Amino acid sequence: WAHYESTALTVDTVEQYEELAGSVELETQHLLREHRYDTIGNFL
Repeated sequence: WAHYESTALTVDTVEQYEELAGSVELETQHLLREHRYDTIGNFL
């Protein structure tokens, strides 16, 4: 993976955290749907 350490991501409010978490969740769902991630197929 990366050969450097990233800076910590901080949010000021719970609302900002919830917005960020929701965005990450939606993007992850979109990527999984788009790329049809298959754990078993990747393992084999």
